Amino acid sequence: MTLDEAIDEMYGMFFTNFPTPAAVIVGYAPELRWQNNQPSKLPDTSKYWCRLSTQSVVSGQKTLASPKRRFQHDGLLFVQLFAPTSDTQGQTKLNQLAELAKNVYEGKATAGNIWFRNVRIVPLSADGKAYRANVVSEYQYDEIK
Repeated sequence: MTLDEAIDEMYGMFFTNFPTPAAVIVGYAPELRWQNNQPSKLPDTSKYWCRLSTQSVVSGQKTLASPKRRFQHDGLLFVQLFAPTSDTQGQTKLNQLAELAKNVYEGKATAGNIWFRNVRIVPLSADGKAYRANVVSEYQYDEIK
C-alpha cells in the first residue's frame, strides 16, 4: 500500500461512517474538508464542519527479503472538528461529534490493514467563532516493494 492508497482508505472510512450519524446530531451533514483538497472559499462559521489530515512520523524497512521488502509506516491522523459558537448547544454537539469521529477509528482496521491505535479526543479552546476539538489517532500500515 502506498501513502496515497493509505490516505484514501483512512479518509474513506470517515466519509462512509461520519456524515449520516453527524446529520442526526446537528440536523445536516457537516462540510468535510481534507488535506491538499480545500476549497478557496473559507468555511461558513455559522455551520458545523471538519477537516482531515495526516502526518507521517516514522518509516522503516522491516525485512531484508528479496525481491520483496516490507516497509512499515507510522503516522498520525487528525480530525479537526468545528462547531459554531452561535449555537447554544454547540459545545455539547461538538462533544457528540468528537465521540462519533473517535468511534470511526477506535479499535478498527481498514481492508488494506491500516491499524489505528490510541484514538483520543483533544478538546481545544474556542477561537471566537467556533468551538473546536481534535480527534487524533496513531496509524500503521505496511508497504511491500
